[in-house]
Amino acid sequence: MCVPADWSSGCTKEVCTLRDAMTDFDGLHVAVLGVSVDSPFSHFHWAQQENLNFKLLSDQTHSFGKAMGVYDDARGVFKRSVFVVGPDAKLKYINYNYSVKDNHDFETLKEALAAK
Repeated sequence: MCVPADWSSGCTKEVCTLRDAMTDFDGLHVAVLGVSVDSPFSHFHWAQQENLNFKLLSDQTHSFGKAMGVYDDARGVFKRSVFVVGPDAKLKYINYNYSVKDNHDFETLKEALAAK
C-alpha cells in the first residue's frame, strides 16, 4: 500500500481501516506494508499514535514510487495505491487509484487477497 503522507486524514483512515481488519487476513499469510516518502521518524511516531500492527517503509529516494509509477513529482508524494504480490513474487492485484471515500476499494482488495 502506498500512502501519500503520514498524519493526513485520508492516509490515517486508510491505515486504521487496515489495522482494524488485520484479523480478516488471518490464515491468508499476508504481510501488509505501507510505503511513503515520509521519514522513518515520522512513520515511527504516526504508527505509535495510531497503534498500527504492520510496518511502514520509507522511500525518501522515491525509487520504489517511481518504479511502480506512483510517485507524484508535482506534489512530492505517492499516489494512493495498493499492490498485492503473490507467493510467486508476481503482481496479482493493482489499484492505482485506491480510494478511502467509502469501503468499495477495501472490499475489492479483500476479495483479491482471498483469491491470491
